[in-house]
Amino acid sequence: MLDSLRDATKSWVATIFIALLVMSFAVWGIQDFLGAAPTTDIAKVAGTPISRERFERHYRDELRRIEQRTGQSIADRQARELGLDRQALTNLIDQIAMERVAVDLGLNVSQRSVLGYLKSIPNATDATGRINTQWLQFVLQESQMTEAQLLDTIRGGLLRDQVTNTILTGLNLPDGLASALNYARRERRTVEYLKLDPAILGNVPDLDEAGLKKYYADNGIRFRRPEYRAVSLLVLSPTELAKTATVSEDEIKRIYEAAKATYVVPEERKFEQIRFKDEAAARDGAERLARGEDFEAVALLQGMKTGETKIGTAKAGDSTIPRQAFETAVNVPTAPIKGPFGWIILRATEITPGSSKTLEDVRTEIRDRLAQDQAKTRIIELTREIEEALGAGTSLEEAAGKAKLTLRSIPAINAQGKGLQDEVIDGLPQDSEFLRLVQEGETGRDSEFLFAKDGSYYLYRVDKVIPAS
Repeated sequence: MLDSLRDATKSWVATIFIALLVMSFAVWGIQDFLGAAPTTDIAKVAGTPISRERFERHYRDELRRIEQRTGQSIADRQARELGLDRQALTNLIDQIAMERVAVDLGLNVSQRSVLGYLKSIPNATDATGRINTQWLQFVLQESQMTEAQLLDTIRGGLLRDQVTNTILTGLNLPDGLASALNYARRERRTVEYLKLDPAILGNVPDLDEAGLKKYYADNGIRFRRPEYRAVSLLVLSPTELAKTATVSEDEIKRIYEAAKATYVVPEERKFEQIRFKDEAAARDGAERLARGEDFEAVALLQGMKTGETKIGTAKAGDSTIPRQAFETAVNVPTAPIKGPFGWIILRATEITPGSSKTLEDVRTEIRDRLAQDQAKTRIIELTREIEEALGAGTSLEEAAGKAKLTLRSIPAINAQGKGLQDEVIDGLPQDSEFLRLVQEGETGRDSEFLFAKDGSYYLYRVDKVIPAS
């Protein structure tokens, strides 16, 4: 529904200018939601938290748009393997950062503007100009949002729109660049090809010994063994160093007490909702429910369809759900509530009690996290110690031995990471540049410490070159 707002921030021109504004928000304060303590917030943008529910809603929305665009269904596992979850998180971070920029610039969107935009959407209003409740219910159910969440989404989109429109107003591309882009986008090519079927060669006889020798002599370069290199490799892995870290019980308790609130899981409820055209209808509905009439039946009387009452789950404290909805027992309707789109009655059909994790529940998790922190600090110390030792003339073998580290010797490795028997060499640094650096490295010279994507640091030395033959 808000595609026009989202598209405003997706052009390459907008990206160049907007990146300068949002960088300070989007780069700092983002937590690692895979490794952080259990919490409903998976990231923060300049102090603004992103709840897991908000991320999952945005992720599903992004996935649904991709499926509609491609015409193919994408399984959740496949989407995550393609990195679509990370892409969705990045997009959401960009949106929130843009909204923070708008707020810092003193921009604002009134409730009247939000409702005005909503009413401008086709089919959003009835003949009287009021919000079409059936259409609204369909939108909320499809997007799995509450009324308040929908309004917040529109407000955020309008805020971002103000920023992008201000930046891009009057911006024109140079004629040469516009022409080049137009040419590249409109270029079409006609391709002709000829398929050669091996069958046209007929019966090809096997080569005899003399023929094989001649073929080998004529094509010997195709059978050359590639160049190999003997390498010494020193890897400082936080995972390995964490295994020997010492973490005290007092430190574990201190961290637990400091982060105790993050180990509390709030109560969660699954809600159903009936919408009414006015207060009188809502009070009549409340009386019917009090007399024991079926919740769905009362909803049908209001023009809702079967199943449209379901609005999803929410946790206690969620500002998008009226407070009264968390104060009733399971299957007990609330009193009529005045919402931003009219009168409603809610009921909780399922209640999952809140809980909290004890120190015993999270002791291992905290210990592992502290051990990882110690390991990262130790890596910094070790890199400094070893670099100083090498700079003073100590050999790599001696420096590694003094630090009680294992220096790995690889007898032969080629540019594809394989040994002399064409076996794959395991345990190499997770760095796409490693093999290239080894093949280009100077014999006998220690490299500097380099960073791998798994958080480890490594240093290598080419000991010998085994020429191609």
